[in-house]
Amino acid sequence: MPGLSHDPGHDRSDIDAERRLLQALCQDSRKASSRELARSALADYRWREPVHEIIFRFVVTQPEPAAIPLRDQLPGLLTRKGFPDVEWEELFRAPSISETKLADLIRKLTASHKSGRKRGAT
Repeated sequence: MPGLSHDPGHDRSDIDAERRLLQALCQDSRKASSRELARSALADYRWREPVHEIIFRFVVTQPEPAAIPLRDQLPGLLTRKGFPDVEWEELFRAPSISETKLADLIRKLTASHKSGRKRGAT
């Protein structure tokens, strides 16, 4: 996803999984329980992309229903955090995925974290 990945030395598989997770969590139909599962399972996860972590922390703390849609809040948040050029719209264009596939993404990221791979590791 252009704009959400800046360091070619990062593990592409984990970065892609992070991006797919964020796309899933940004879907309007996503239940608060799914966001809570992701939040608790990935509380100690070392994000490969700093902007992914910012988006994740924001998305999983939003109430349901949000007074202001995520789509309307995200651009300002990313600008304030120093990422004004991120192509955040792509997070909302992805097709919705099942709860099972979301859980698989969470497990993949948790496993990569537990295997000891750290930010910037190749």
